[in-house]
Amino acid sequence: MKPLVWIFGIVLMISCRKNDDLWINPPMKYRDLNNQVVGENGRLVLDLNEDGKNDFRFSEWEYASNAENAMVQEFYVFTYEDSYTLTSWNEFSQALNRDQVIAVQAPVNFEWANVSQTNFAKQIRPTGGPNTWLGPWKDVQHKFLPVQITIAGERHNGWIEISMDTGRKELTLHRAAWSEKSDEAVLAGR
Repeated sequence: MKPLVWIFGIVLMISCRKNDDLWINPPMKYRDLNNQVVGENGRLVLDLNEDGKNDFRFSEWEYASNAENAMVQEFYVFTYEDSYTLTSWNEFSQALNRDQVIAVQAPVNFEWANVSQTNFAKQIRPTGGPNTWLGPWKDVQHKFLPVQITIAGERHNGWIEISMDTGRKELTLHRAAWSEKSDEAVLAGR
């Protein structure tokens, strides 16, 4: 009877381990983005997997908003036909930490959006009032943008590592990766 108790105990300990410890990332392709910077009036077009088609355009623009009686400065990413970002109902993207899961299906309140603009952060400068930065990417360092790209008609999950400095008004692109296998969840930063 005692050997069965020991075996049961070992099986129970193994099954209670954190899921992260058991995660096996699919084979990934990596790309160094050389800390390219998008600053004021800046734009950077990225062909992530270097297949000759634009995937993402990172940009900054400023405009007058009558509704807010303010000048608005936005940092955003535009996706082309064969690329996607996770976009929320208010058009902001997620800033993931390392090892967060990027699932094939969008989480609640998000969608995989293509041919769309997704915001990182925006500054509102009202007439006669204090400036305010909004958004999940304001002053983050080395966070991960969940992305999908289409290769041979199939979607591949991946991420782009980004930092944002609101004081300098700069978005920095560090590196990126995508799964070699389609329809596979991946871990951000791995």
